[in-house]
Amino acid sequence: MRNPEVTSVTFTKRQERHVGADWLWWWIDDSDEAFGMLVQAKRLHAGGHIDFAYRNGEQMDALRASARLLSVPDS
Repeated sequence: MRNPEVTSVTFTKRQERHVGADWLWWWIDDSDEAFGMLVQAKRLHAGGHIDFAYRNGEQMDALRASARLLSVPDS
């Protein structure tokens, strides 16, 4: 078995607002089995703080809804 192929899609700012993610990554192996993942870039603030409640949680809600729609992990 060779290493899986990795394919990604970068969302535009407009798409990101609706999808809640910056990228959609897919790992596809030789047998065409695939694992997909939505990725949201986050800034690491002073003191190690990451703002997961960005836009009052709307971004995380959109990310989880998109994950369910695309059948990829949502947590």
